Amino acid sequence: MKEIWLPIIEYEKLYIISNFGYIKNLEKFGLGKNGSLRRIKERILKPYTKTPYNTVTLHKDQKQKTFTIHTLVA
Repeated sequence: MKEIWLPIIEYEKLYIISNFGYIKNLEKFGLGKNGSLRRIKERILKPYTKTPYNTVTLHKDQKQKTFTIHTLVA
């Protein structure tokens, strides 16, 4: 089976998700502590496992929301 990456609805330019349940943040630029421009590299997010379901927190416009991974894949 081949891994397929698709954008997450409402987070299209920020995160993508694979059919295997991996979530990746896309490369972007942000401000550092001293006000300089810094590059934030693309990486796969680590899920939280404190609940019975694996969850991730997605950030958008200085707001954050927690999702279970299986609902994002579905």
